Amino acid sequence: MEISLILLILIVPIASSILSLIEKFRMQEISTLSSSIIETMLSILILQNVKSSALVFADDEFAVDYLSAIMIFALSLLYFAASIFSIGYIEHEIMIGEISKERKRLFYSLLNVFIFTMLLVVTTNNIVVMWIAIEATTIASTFLVGIYNKPESLEASWKYLILCSVGLSFSLYGTILFYSISYQAGLTKPWLYSSILNSSNLFSNYISMIKLIFIFLLVGFGTKAGLVPLHAWLPDAHSEAPAPVSALFSGILIECSMYVLMRYYGIMVAVGLGSFVRYIFLIIGLLSMFIASMLMITARDVKRLLAFSSIEQMGIIACGLGFGSYIGIIGAVFQLISHTLIKGSLFLSSGAIMNIYNTRNINRIRGIIKASPVLGTLVLLGMLGIVLCPPFSTFYSGLFVVMSGAEENNLAGIITMIALLVIAFAALVWKFSNMLFGKPSTESNWKIRVWVWLPILLLISLSLIIGIYPGLIWSYLENAAKEVLL
Repeated sequence: MEISLILLILIVPIASSILSLIEKFRMQEISTLSSSIIETMLSILILQNVKSSALVFADDEFAVDYLSAIMIFALSLLYFAASIFSIGYIEHEIMIGEISKERKRLFYSLLNVFIFTMLLVVTTNNIVVMWIAIEATTIASTFLVGIYNKPESLEASWKYLILCSVGLSFSLYGTILFYSISYQAGLTKPWLYSSILNSSNLFSNYISMIKLIFIFLLVGFGTKAGLVPLHAWLPDAHSEAPAPVSALFSGILIECSMYVLMRYYGIMVAVGLGSFVRYIFLIIGLLSMFIASMLMITARDVKRLLAFSSIEQMGIIACGLGFGSYIGIIGAVFQLISHTLIKGSLFLSSGAIMNIYNTRNINRIRGIIKASPVLGTLVLLGMLGIVLCPPFSTFYSGLFVVMSGAEENNLAGIITMIALLVIAFAALVWKFSNMLFGKPSTESNWKIRVWVWLPILLLISLSLIIGIYPGLIWSYLENAAKEVLL
């Protein structure tokens, strides 16, 4: 069962990518949607099987524990939602001449490859393969950012490729150094994450080197996670990519990088560098929240506004790691899946908004609720979720992070974080209120169809469900936090 689950979860999107190159029978939509349904079903099976023990494959080269299972589930849900949304969205883009039919095949094929690379990140137990997989997400998604083949999208894709590759070169150096000292420490499998974690007592002579390695890793993977000050690629890539790709970027790609940082965070705690890494994460988290909040106030592009919000949300996760208590780690893990659901819904909504108004300019978008009551209601709910309003799951994940600061008696950190959350709340409510209410700024014949509202409603509903009934996933959150703090 373990072998079949791990293999299938990786093979299915690759098979879908190949099938998407077939031109006839709407094979792109059929294969991608079918793949996303299968992946979602497999992710549920993995959640069930991981309760007994971690799933392993290929002599421990691949391993899925609670944290991995949560990531796979979140990724699969967003994959499913994006696949539904893409059916009509890409057809609309073809109809208005934004994308050719040839590029449609490329879009779906690369979308599935992109999914595969992210799944590889969260299933591999090999630190070298983990780095390769993160870099592979960059290569696959670069072409998706530039799919429109316009100067703006091509510039954004190159900026994304160069900045992330430069950043990830630091994490490559850190990965190689970690392998080297693991080998010198006498580990039989110095490339396996689990081997390094379980042999943390052997690294007492390498503490200074491990501090340097962590800085390299943080710079590299922090770049891909969109943490300040290496966040410059994120707003451009998110704003120029097609809406389903933006949803995957913000909803799960940057979370994959935070997942990798969580893994290394666990190693740092195990070798006795907990205080060192917590201080760094807290500073970077608060700095990310501050910069993102300021940028949200001045944002004029709806997709860039959402991208800045993603930086802020990653800052909340970093603060959870920075405060460092058990409840803080639970909050950080909870925030991973909560952000996936809410931000995914909002980026999909942004695609529908652009179909109605033919612009991303916030100042030219007015009266969404009157222009499309269904879409307007979904956007309103998404806004409430992203500003951490109860009973959305984002409220509880943010609350747990704040509670962690209280447990650690970090009054300055709590006050600063709450102040930044208030600024972000005010900026987002202000911007969204202007777009949602008032007289519609356009008269459009575009009608919201099931492929638009269904995936958005699915994501928002799931956020509400796990917010109202957190017990549904509480055991997974607790065990994932224990894995990080082992």
